[in-house]
Order: sequence, then C-alpha cells, then structure tokens
Amino acid sequence: MEPWMKQLEDRISARVNGHELVHYKTVILPRIVADFYKQLSAAGVNIPVNEEYCMEDGSMVIVLKGIKDNAGKCRIVSVDIK
Repeated sequence: MEPWMKQLEDRISARVNGHELVHYKTVILPRIVADFYKQLSAAGVNIPVNEEYCMEDGSMVIVLKGIKDNAGKCRIVSVDIK
C-alpha cells in the first residue's frame, strides 16, 4: 500500500468506523483515486493538480494533490481531510 493511501485511510478511520469505514475503503476511495489519476494524466508535465472531493453528507472533504513528472508518471504527493 502506498504511504499516502495508508495516511488517508488512517485519517478517515479517525472519523468513521464500522460499515461506513468499510464502504469508504472499498467503494468511495477507489473511485476518488481513479478520478484523480485521470485528472493527473490529463494535466501537463510538472503542473501541480489539486482536487477536493466533498462527501454528499457533508461529513468531510478529501483533498488530494499530485503531479505528473517528466517521464509521464503520475503520483499523489499529499492527502488531507477537512
């Protein structure tokens, strides 16, 4: 598991638990990460990409920041939760 994903899961675990946590890990986070990687892929080289994903219930906002390097590799550089 990528360090940023572990950090993100830990921060979500501090806010939700039980079935809701399982739902975040198995449904919500994979969709958010897939969408963010699409945006990174479409971005120019070395142009930072920042995106906020607001949960429908208003419980939190997941913030992802990433960049596509000179070799075209997309990587997430930081995660946060508001």
